[in-house]
Amino acid sequence: MKIIVMDDERLQLDTILDYIAELYPDDEVRGFTGVSGVLDYARENTADVAILDISMPGNINGISLGEMLRQKNKRIKLLYCTGHADYAVDAFRMHANGYLQKPIRKEELAAELQYVLQMPVYGNINKPYIHTFGNFDVFVDDCPVTFKRSKSKEILAYLADREGSWVSNRELAAVLWEENGSDQALSKYITVLVRSLILDLEHAGAGHIVERKRGNLRLVTGEVECDYYDYLKGDSQAASRFHNEYMNQYSWAENTLASLLPPL
Repeated sequence: MKIIVMDDERLQLDTILDYIAELYPDDEVRGFTGVSGVLDYARENTADVAILDISMPGNINGISLGEMLRQKNKRIKLLYCTGHADYAVDAFRMHANGYLQKPIRKEELAAELQYVLQMPVYGNINKPYIHTFGNFDVFVDDCPVTFKRSKSKEILAYLADREGSWVSNRELAAVLWEENGSDQALSKYITVLVRSLILDLEHAGAGHIVERKRGNLRLVTGEVECDYYDYLKGDSQAASRFHNEYMNQYSWAENTLASLLPPL
């Protein structure tokens, strides 16, 4: 196995290289402090895994470099490292196979690398990805899904939060609008929003992830990947990505966030 590591901080780079040497002593590992060194190496060589610092000086950061490496080698696994949690969404947009927040610990790196190596290659990833730790977003292939109506997106977020349970218009009215659901005008508006949601998903090639039946809705959880669901399954990598944030833009999500936080 060939591994590329890039970090402009020499001490951090040497630490990661030392960790990998202990974890995978028989594998080929190359370290770089700049983008140009990685690109020069990639012109003549291929790698199985690239561990990239996201924040880099200059015009090319780790996300852009990962995109360049993917253009050359669709099978490369990308593991991003950063001290800024805000970069997580950009990392997942590139179908990052792994994500580590600094300071990096040997045990976390070992777990993330093991997870990365077991994942399917980029070209075989075909399930939409739902990102809930932080702001809510949905990705299909390498693109975030665009929603024409923000409330349609919020309905999908609530379906994800309900983990595949059927949801009625009355429940949506109670949770998203804090109404009792008897308002016919609101009920009709929700129907319009649901229709818009389905069209947005179909346009993105993900219409199959939401099921409608007798006026009720549910997310088909088996057709998506989701950090929240992985966390509930006890996945250590999902746990490492949870930084006490869950669907930040929706106040109703605070109840679920409270259930995820450790007891005081």
